[in-house]
Amino acid sequence: MTDWDEKAEARKLHDTLQLVGLRAHATAVGFIQLCAELLKAGVIDDPAVSRIKDAIAKDIIVTRTTSRGQAEFETSLRRRLDTLLPTSENAPDHASAVGTPDGMRSDLDLDRQDFR
Repeated sequence: MTDWDEKAEARKLHDTLQLVGLRAHATAVGFIQLCAELLKAGVIDDPAVSRIKDAIAKDIIVTRTTSRGQAEFETSLRRRLDTLLPTSENAPDHASAVGTPDGMRSDLDLDRQDFR
């Protein structure tokens, strides 16, 4: 990437994915785009994306080091995954990328305290 705006946007997405708890950021970004492409092509459906989100949530939940506020953490995590991963209704067309970090922040009104 040579464009500073693109670098800044990529950094915001990286930070957002870290906040959500997803690891291997480049892979996660590609995975989100892949889900959108597969939805648009009709290869997978919304229940499949829900199962994917459940698998991600389970991994993040079981590796969490504290059980304090567990119910709130799980609710917040699932809400954030719902916003991050596409559905058949909000998947972008093939010419665009999946959402923006600013869009996710505004959708969720992120509060870093949720994940402490």
